[in-house]
Amino acid sequence: MAEIRQLTMDARYFTDEIVNRGFAEIVHGIRAEEFDTVVSAYARLTSGHPDPEPGTMDAMLPKYDDLVLLGKSLDVLDRSADKQKIWHKYRTNVEGIGKPDGYSNRYFQEHALRESRGVILNPPEDNKEFYHFTPGLYAKMVQNHEMFGWGPIPSEVAALNNAFGPIHKKATELMIKVCGLIEETHPEINSFVTLEALRTSPIRLLFYHRSDAPQLGAKHVDKSAVTAQLAESHRGLRIAPGANADLVEVDRDSTMAAIFPGTALEDKFPGTPFQPTSHDIVSANVLNEGRRIPPDAEAVCARWAIISFANYVNFVNPDKSLTHAV
Repeated sequence: MAEIRQLTMDARYFTDEIVNRGFAEIVHGIRAEEFDTVVSAYARLTSGHPDPEPGTMDAMLPKYDDLVLLGKSLDVLDRSADKQKIWHKYRTNVEGIGKPDGYSNRYFQEHALRESRGVILNPPEDNKEFYHFTPGLYAKMVQNHEMFGWGPIPSEVAALNNAFGPIHKKATELMIKVCGLIEETHPEINSFVTLEALRTSPIRLLFYHRSDAPQLGAKHVDKSAVTAQLAESHRGLRIAPGANADLVEVDRDSTMAAIFPGTALEDKFPGTPFQPTSHDIVSANVLNEGRRIPPDAEAVCARWAIISFANYVNFVNPDKSLTHAV
């Protein structure tokens, strides 16, 4: 076990919260209006533009006969196979660290494969879509549009990019503070989660679709070094305070982020007190304090969440089975 006896009061409190509750609460410094602006901007993009035609999605996805391998490879796209005349949201999807940046809808991909190839993936994907923002996203999109002759990028994409910027900046500042607390236990953290790694780490916006399913996200641990659950419209986030503990619903003030470790800290620092935190999302019709779904998002979103992930240098993407079989 790493030495934790000589910690400052703040670092001791942070470490004890992770050990005893599975997460710690830290002020995120992001105004409610900034969250609403991103949610509204994304709603305008996702409701105003289509997914690819199923045949286009089929052409972009790998041609694996092994359905388990295919299900793990939905993020592996051949963008040069996209010859569709009508612009679609997957043209915001670019190569990223761990997962693509831009738009992803694995639920749609699953149904496109069923329609085009007659294959059924198991386990099925959650009924949601997400968008990853990093500061270099828009430049990569421009490059792809020029390379593949996709024409102009819709104005809604630029508006969304601008809305994400302030949130990413404040989330990066939050992660720097978190790493400062971890540094008292692991002095090497700053050469592992570097400033450059944080600058290129994603903010994820999730839109959950309307569903009768009691569970919106299966129990899992994250592959990041650290996760910051910045805000969620509704209750339903549950976190386990320990590897063998039951999941407990998170109830926190709207000014606070829920901070918890991913698998990378344990991989880098075996025996660390910052063990990977299991969590899931269950369906709940109760809004979190201070949160709402903006009116222009209600038609396409039953629940939203905005999450920051801290990547690390030389990121290695683990097999999905290692993070979801918990």
